[in-house]
Amino acid sequence: MAATDGKSYNTRIFSDTCCIKLGFFSSTHTAKTFRKWAAKVLSGSLNSDADAALLQRLQAAYLSARSDEAKLLRYHKMGLNQQEIGRLTGLSADVVRQRLKKLALLGLTDYRPDSRLAEAGKLGIAAMRRHQAFAAAQQSLGLEG
Repeated sequence: MAATDGKSYNTRIFSDTCCIKLGFFSSTHTAKTFRKWAAKVLSGSLNSDADAALLQRLQAAYLSARSDEAKLLRYHKMGLNQQEIGRLTGLSADVVRQRLKKLALLGLTDYRPDSRLAEAGKLGIAAMRRHQAFAAAQQSLGLEG
């Protein structure tokens, strides 16, 4: 690997997973310190009140800058479904679903799709594809005859 000084050096590059494994399987003092730190992070004990307050301020700033997202979030917390939210916001139910997923990734809501509706949607898509394939087959047969 070439360095900024123009010289070549033999270098090892480790992935994140490899670094973690080295930290857990090594017996050095640094590895022991790493394991203590990782245990605190994994247990959630590093999340202080200051971190929580900062997160709340960031979320509030995001929602104040994105009033459309704040409105969508408010309607979702009221218990409205995606179609109802879509009618009130002028969005399709699919766009509402996509935005709710993004808001959930940001930690602003606890959105989980209804498994029954998701399964019905998959079945509907499969039926639509079968119908399209059947229609295409009919059309190709009509052209041959």
